[in-house]
Amino acid sequence: MTHTNKDEVLAALEAWHLQDGTALLDHLLLVQAARKEKSAENNPLAHRAITNGLLLDAIAHTKQNNKHYPTLLEKRFMDEQTNEEVAAEMGFSLPYFYKLRRGALNALVDQLNSQEVALRQERIGKLHSSLRSLRSDNLFGAQGLHDDILAELRRPDGAAQVCITGIGGIGKTTRTVAILRELAGDLIYDHYIWAMIDAPLLGNQTNCVAQVMSDIRRYLSDEGMGLADEVGIKHWFRQNRVLLIVDNVEEKRDAAELLAKFHPWLGSSRMLMNSRAVTTQTHLFERRLDELESADSYAFIRHLAAKAEKKVLASADDATIHPIYERTGGNPL
Repeated sequence: MTHTNKDEVLAALEAWHLQDGTALLDHLLLVQAARKEKSAENNPLAHRAITNGLLLDAIAHTKQNNKHYPTLLEKRFMDEQTNEEVAAEMGFSLPYFYKLRRGALNALVDQLNSQEVALRQERIGKLHSSLRSLRSDNLFGAQGLHDDILAELRRPDGAAQVCITGIGGIGKTTRTVAILRELAGDLIYDHYIWAMIDAPLLGNQTNCVAQVMSDIRRYLSDEGMGLADEVGIKHWFRQNRVLLIVDNVEEKRDAAELLAKFHPWLGSSRMLMNSRAVTTQTHLFERRLDELESADSYAFIRHLAAKAEKKVLASADDATIHPIYERTGGNPL
């Protein structure tokens, strides 16, 4: 988790009047979010003013700790008075002034870290709520795939497009939800957009790209962003950290069309697709979700039996469960 310390905050205060674009505290989500809100990510000269504004707000809150803290910090750093001048003006001895200054800086650090934690928790909560409301607990097996996909989505230089393949009903969606819930706590992505491909009606071909675009537009509308034309949406994808999740892709041609369509959109964004079809794209990071090994299948069958209150089966030994495994393979559902 990101946080700051007294040395970093003191450096930012001492750079208060610099006009060379020096900002400091850039690693804080507070600072990054404020820049994004003011559309100043690529304007170094505005960075200093934004950081100063956040410092001023936090300085005002230090009054909760001691009524003298805001005045002391403002006179020392905003007004550029010396320690001796501030101590004399506030009527304090120099030793007492230094004691107060240490307390004020500590209070300012605590205030910034408190705001950082609150913002992170708000963001994580929002990201979790944007994920599908599917249960992702009680997973069995496939830990290697889970770890590989999670690591790739965390890598700054990871593949722009990631794919989980496997037969229908094997657990691709549930596994994806588990991965995303773990990933959300990292705050690598600002937006999670879930697009579900509907199964085609008999004799009809599914327009997968249109369905994904519809889900993207719905998300943007719910977020209060007036983006409707494809050019504007593509630009938004390239300028933001979006994870587009496309689920339930059945046909190889649909998978290829979706990958080709959205690959040019993924500047700072990524795409995670679940597909029954194995693809051969060279730029794609792909892992296959296979059927469970016997030991994992036994555990899963006992779990399902316990949920159904089948106590005898839930406590059965491997030899008793093995005939079920032989019939269902590693896909007991």
